Amino acid sequence: MVIYTIEGAIWPSDWPVVLQLLLVLVLRDAGRYWVHRLAYEAPFLWNFHAVHHSAERLYWWNATRQHPVDKTWFTFTKMLFPVLLGADGVVLSMYFGFTVVCGFSQHCNINLKLGWLY
Repeated sequence: MVIYTIEGAIWPSDWPVVLQLLLVLVLRDAGRYWVHRLAYEAPFLWNFHAVHHSAERLYWWNATRQHPVDKTWFTFTKMLFPVLLGADGVVLSMYFGFTVVCGFSQHCNINLKLGWLY
């Protein structure tokens, strides 16, 4: 299901792909903040999210250490609006590739100096 207006899908498909990717990342981060916070505050959700935080050592593989319910919850809530708004599959694939690299980098336990991005 995609939300349509009289002119068509709401998603700005005519934008350059890089701008569409940035829009997905902004939408995702806005939603992910609240979903992640809720995973800490709601005991029912914390029971699933705690699996991710139960590792005794931080390393890159921890990025994939998630309970299936937690992974489903996070993926569904992150992708709900881009999919409903009609984001293209190419943009969504780029998004997933970008976030996989970021997730592994955040959990690799090395000091990355990225200049102004740090």
